Amino acid sequence: MESIIDTLTLPLKHARFYLGDAPDAWQAWYEDEDWDCVTLPHDWSVRQPFSKDFSSGTGYLAGGTGWYRIHIPPNEAWQGKQLRIQFESVYKNSRVWCNSTYLGERPNGYSSFGYDVSGYFHFDRENIISVYVDRRELSDSRWFTGSGITGGVTLTVSEKIYPVENGIFFYTPRVEEDSADFEICNELANATDRNCLVTVTNVIFDTTGKLVGETVSQATIMAHSTTQIKNTGTIAKP
Repeated sequence: MESIIDTLTLPLKHARFYLGDAPDAWQAWYEDEDWDCVTLPHDWSVRQPFSKDFSSGTGYLAGGTGWYRIHIPPNEAWQGKQLRIQFESVYKNSRVWCNSTYLGERPNGYSSFGYDVSGYFHFDRENIISVYVDRRELSDSRWFTGSGITGGVTLTVSEKIYPVENGIFFYTPRVEEDSADFEICNELANATDRNCLVTVTNVIFDTTGKLVGETVSQATIMAHSTTQIKNTGTIAKP
């Protein structure tokens, strides 16, 4: 069977927000109709009044705790796909649930992170991503950081054979005036129940959009495993 690995990345722009603690908000059935509707990215601190009671690291604005709930409509076309929720940044100490299933926590407020939600998604009813943010520690930065989901959020829908997150690297082991050698390392995952022969094509364009390099290779990825496939080539007059 021949197919092209297609990936769809959907920005999740809206959420419902509550400033404070709501202990049951991780549950999918939780009623959040009276919460504020906010646009992501979102910073709740910048909307608070200034006070000398707070740290200069927060711009003299309040931190505290907050909850977000992202509602994602069902889509039958996503059934059998690989689904991943990705956060650019959450400041900070976030905990994330998908349809009442705990996915994990992230203490750092700057780096991006994500979770595989393929096994927890519904295709016949609404999906709920719940995010708890704990920003009670105030003296934690030399500049204003904000509080909340301070970066973008996306849902990635891909095939069961897909590139591993941050798994594609580009190298130039030799660069001279007339030519340059390149290596592209592609780490791919196979989430199917069978070994699959895959063809990986890497193409390189210059700043004008002109194709300047192309390389192809094949490899077998074992079921439920990952492998690295390296493509090499040469570019004239880099």
